[in-house]
Amino acid sequence: MRSEDENQKIHLSWCWKQKRGIKLEEPNDNLCKAYIEKAKSALNMLDSAIEKDEIDWIATTAYYSRYFVLYALLQKCGIKSEIHDCTISLMRFLFVEERIIEESLYSELLLAKDLRVDTQYYVTEQIDRGKLKTDSATAGNFFLKMEEVIEEELPEEVVEEEKTEGTVKFYNPNKRFGYITGDDGKDYRVHESGLKEGVTIEANDRVSFKIVISYKGPEAVEVEKISESAGVQYA
Repeated sequence: MRSEDENQKIHLSWCWKQKRGIKLEEPNDNLCKAYIEKAKSALNMLDSAIEKDEIDWIATTAYYSRYFVLYALLQKCGIKSEIHDCTISLMRFLFVEERIIEESLYSELLLAKDLRVDTQYYVTEQIDRGKLKTDSATAGNFFLKMEEVIEEELPEEVVEEEKTEGTVKFYNPNKRFGYITGDDGKDYRVHESGLKEGVTIEANDRVSFKIVISYKGPEAVEVEKISESAGVQYA
């Protein structure tokens, strides 16, 4: 029987392959702020739903106030995911396992999601009012704690001590950003700050690099050129 961690890695691997699954993009502070505002709006709607005892909307807004602020964090990191389960798995993999976010917040989001699904699809069944009350009461605290994480400078973790090799997929010197396709077949974000001093790269250059998994996703660092796209070898 597979462990929870093994199942999660399999699920994340599936998410990478889906058209609307996990994609790496350039970090976007404007979208981060926009999703924070959407989370605040959901919290305002939650207050109204509680006042009117609208069970369906309590569950929906309590969930989306959490989901939107999580998505704001991912936008800061340059990660896109249009599949909710994939987004939630990223929360655990990138932030909970690295002890950046408390596991209790991850559990809260799972409960909020389950309650939203129950009210949306199981309309004839009785909703657990106790869970719903807890869910709605803790939504504001979830938002505040996630906002604190967004405002922090998040750490990086080198996961490959040995250098690997790959080919530059593209690099935009004006945006100081691009991607390297590793010999393992995976794409790694590369920023100008990840290039060794004096190194410049362009599409089809062969390079060596270390891999970092950070809040921005997989990145190439300590990038050195092995050969140019035209095939000129470096000693």
